[in-house]
Amino acid sequence: MIYENNQYENRNGLKKLTTDVTGKPLQYYLKVKQPKQTKNAELYLVLSGIKQTDGTVADHNKWMANKYLLQNKLYSRLGKLNVARHSLLKPTFGGYNFDAYTTGFHNGYAQYDNDNLSNYRQIDNMVLNLGYSTKSRKRIKLNFDMVKNIKFKSVKLIAMPFNKSYDKQMQKLKQSGLNNLKVSTNQVTGQSHNDISGTLVTSIPYSSGWRLTIDGKPTKTFVVNKALSVPNCLLENTKSSLCMKRRD
Repeated sequence: MIYENNQYENRNGLKKLTTDVTGKPLQYYLKVKQPKQTKNAELYLVLSGIKQTDGTVADHNKWMANKYLLQNKLYSRLGKLNVARHSLLKPTFGGYNFDAYTTGFHNGYAQYDNDNLSNYRQIDNMVLNLGYSTKSRKRIKLNFDMVKNIKFKSVKLIAMPFNKSYDKQMQKLKQSGLNNLKVSTNQVTGQSHNDISGTLVTSIPYSSGWRLTIDGKPTKTFVVNKALSVPNCLLENTKSSLCMKRRD
């Protein structure tokens, strides 16, 4: 019944990983609908809206009872007491491991228990890089442990092709940087000339002390990956002169 219910829950895509009547995680495989698109591509598994559920004392007691039943053994009152004692003395706090496997590659993450004051943070979203391959990949194997189930708002598989088209795009992107670049201690100047509007991102650590002008006009900046960035609406498809100065 657990298997059938879980199949129904996942009928329109993966929504829930769960355990069987003994508390053992079920086996899961994601079938790639268009495996040819994973050839000569880097594969990413995108998990959103992650939420895990721990097994309760009653769950652990029921799982153990089912294990004894399947083994045709007596589950004594003392055995039940020992399971309840173990669950109370060594409770779980939401920690688990999640792993994804595809041909020749493996990646995963660890969710720490919520009583781990040094390292705990609830993982709500995750992107797992499943590597580059010159061959097609037809399915992704998923494993988890230590919790009753894991639910997802959405699970997506993204294939990023690395072919001639990608190389052309990267070469074009490299040419979109600043020309006539001059860098000193507190000043950076250069010229931008692009066919389309875009965002200029530098490797300069962001600081409110930097001031930017484009063609002599003051322009605001914002943080992108902890770097100094110019808003894309101001880098239009025209030739522009940029100057960034740092004021202490």
